[in-house]
Amino acid sequence: MSVSKILPSIVFLLFFFTIFSFFSAIRINLYQHPQNLALTDFTAYLAGSLMIKENKGRLLYHFPSFFEYESLLTSPLSPPKLTYRALPFTVLFYLPLINLDLFASFSIFAGFSFLSLISICFLSRFIFPPIRHLPFWFLLPFAFVPSFKTVFYGQTAIITTLFFMLSCLFILRHKYFTAGILLSFLLVKMQIFLSLAFFLLLLFPKIRLFWGFFTGIILSLIISLLLVGIDNLISYPSYLINSETLEFGSHIYDFQSLPSIFLRLLPDSVSRPVLSWGLSFLAFVFVVFLLKTKTLFFPPRQKLAVAAILSPLFAFHTPDYELVLYLFPIFFLLHCYFTHPRLSRNYVFFWLALFIFLACQSFFFSSFNAFSVPIFLLIGLFLALHPISPAPIPKPPSPLPVSVP
Repeated sequence: MSVSKILPSIVFLLFFFTIFSFFSAIRINLYQHPQNLALTDFTAYLAGSLMIKENKGRLLYHFPSFFEYESLLTSPLSPPKLTYRALPFTVLFYLPLINLDLFASFSIFAGFSFLSLISICFLSRFIFPPIRHLPFWFLLPFAFVPSFKTVFYGQTAIITTLFFMLSCLFILRHKYFTAGILLSFLLVKMQIFLSLAFFLLLLFPKIRLFWGFFTGIILSLIISLLLVGIDNLISYPSYLINSETLEFGSHIYDFQSLPSIFLRLLPDSVSRPVLSWGLSFLAFVFVVFLLKTKTLFFPPRQKLAVAAILSPLFAFHTPDYELVLYLFPIFFLLHCYFTHPRLSRNYVFFWLALFIFLACQSFFFSSFNAFSVPIFLLIGLFLALHPISPAPIPKPPSPLPVSVP
């Protein structure tokens, strides 16, 4: 039996084993050990929703008040520890769950995340039609480690990736205003939203995209203003800085971003945070210059893949589960594998395998970002400097001239 015939079965078994292992780990770690569920980010989001429901939104970013409400959900499982870092309108995703107990609400949210992954697969068929030639390609998002960790922590990274994919679909169809509105929903992930929105507006300088994006931001800020008041919105940036510590569950040295790498590499001093952000900003300016000068005539899908790869690297808070966004460039590399015969398939497969491994390595190596982040940056810069255009369609041979006697 040839390898080409048994390869699909091997791929299916690997995917099935991975998915089964991950969801078994969720069941064992969270349901059989309920104290672990109390330590997930899900409880922090749910506590914020509870405060909004009881008209205590103005105390959402007040540490003692928030811990008091968080203890109502986690006691006696675990003492309160996590904080609510998202913008206030994010509670709308969790508000329908607060009348249920902690385990029921988590199960419903996990099921909704599962449906979002199915929707991502469905959208990928329209954005990258050739990937349907790959056996069991639709299992990839479910076997992707960041997807599993997003479900495990009760985070919204899968949902924001779904909004990003929808925005990309509308960009490809030149419906820029709708794409801009969908893009604004990524405000749920403020840490990635700033760099991602900037890169997309830079790569697609369309006025309708900007106005849709601006409209969505205004609506989100108005909702947030009504929930917590103007004073809390003004003090929100300083609140993020004060809560970005290990005490509140923020492992700043293990993030998948350049600021985290510089913090790890620079010598310990009072000025280390300032230097890390300064170096990150210089790298950001350099990347912006490259994108502005090199990607003007690049294919739209390649531009979107570049934005998706580079955005988390310049964010100030990029845990490994935020790399669910990398499903888009992974599907793009698969797209190149099937549609660009002039490229070496072994070459594309190598980049794809390396990309998936680095995105998943944090599940096995907690402090591997000193290696993975530079490689992600190199892959993003490679795609930003080398246009990948489809192979030309061969012209049919011209008919032979017919001689007339």
